Amino acid sequence: MSDIRTSRKQADLATIELPQADWKRLSGTVYRCKVIIVFPPEEDTALISVYAADLPGVASQGKTEEEALKNIVEAFEGVLSAYKAVGETIPWQEHRGRLEPGAQIRWVFVHG
Repeated sequence: MSDIRTSRKQADLATIELPQADWKRLSGTVYRCKVIIVFPPEEDTALISVYAADLPGVASQGKTEEEALKNIVEAFEGVLSAYKAVGETIPWQEHRGRLEPGAQIRWVFVHG
């Protein structure tokens, strides 16, 4: 049982399909988190931005989509750890905004 208080449903490890390689089984709480990834225009060489749709203040970037998603998972883990350390409830919020041009929804699994 996790000592992080949240109203978010936890992912059931039995229902998660595991890839064949480069994967380790996690123990504890695993969250399925919605993120918004924003690709720069093709002529732009800027980094790819990604932010949490449901947890304010969690954001990151990367040179590739894979790097950006890896970085946002690390950002989520840090934020969840901070809330856990001080015993606060995670302030999940439902994302209701429209997607900006070049943005797409992705889902990541975060060990919390």
